[in-house]
Amino acid sequence: MENSDSGSRTLGRALRVLQIVAASAPEPKKLAEVTQCLDLPRATVYRLLNALVAEGLVEATDAGYVIGPTCWSLGLAAERRFDIVDIVRPSLQRIADETHDVGLFSVRFGAHTRCIARIEGDYPVLPTSVRQGSVRPLGIGAHSLAQLAALDDDEIASILAQTSIERAASFSSNTDEYLLAKVAETRGQGFAIAEGDIVAGWGGLALSVRDRWNKVIGAVSFVAVSERLPPSRRAALLQLLDEERLKIEAALGRSQREAQVFVDVGERKIA
Repeated sequence: MENSDSGSRTLGRALRVLQIVAASAPEPKKLAEVTQCLDLPRATVYRLLNALVAEGLVEATDAGYVIGPTCWSLGLAAERRFDIVDIVRPSLQRIADETHDVGLFSVRFGAHTRCIARIEGDYPVLPTSVRQGSVRPLGIGAHSLAQLAALDDDEIASILAQTSIERAASFSSNTDEYLLAKVAETRGQGFAIAEGDIVAGWGGLALSVRDRWNKVIGAVSFVAVSERLPPSRRAALLQLLDEERLKIEAALGRSQREAQVFVDVGERKIA
């Protein structure tokens, strides 16, 4: 049992290293930068990176570490089996068309979430930090908070422990206490909201999305400049988000029944 626990711990650490490298793609990640995100000795991180390099999951370059060709192969396989971008795009287009602002969809992987699709309306906007491909720890921003709040308390505690160093370095105001308060707020009101707490002048609303096995897989979100997110507009925006959330879940259920894909990322349990 002890050897099994040790092996599981090593695997978990290696996957965390891989997630950190993938989060900065296509930019390389230096050993020191990876180590800074983990509560592990530099030598341990170096060994884990070498193991990932040996399997083709990570590639070592002069500029640092980048995701390797095996990740590309896995990504292609996942895309063939799990066409979620094609599923969510019509909903994001309707959100953008009706609101004239931005529709986002992000998916959970481990303790993080990645924005996989973003569609802008015709209201003039500047680039935000949430771009297609952006990765954040769960809880950072409305799209990420919606997913975190939908998990059970034990899993939330585990996620906060995993991301504590990363949050301290890049999102220092998002402490455990702050995020737990935001989780309680999100559960109480039934939706996640961000009002300039990550990017000044920007706000967002989000609802978590479940798969056919009742697992939280991501979130559908509305993003706009803060002046376009007054309280008087929220009810209509939330109704639109909820309608599109239901459409995505229905389409996702059909796709998963056809492909028999199981996405084991945690339960949704909103108190």
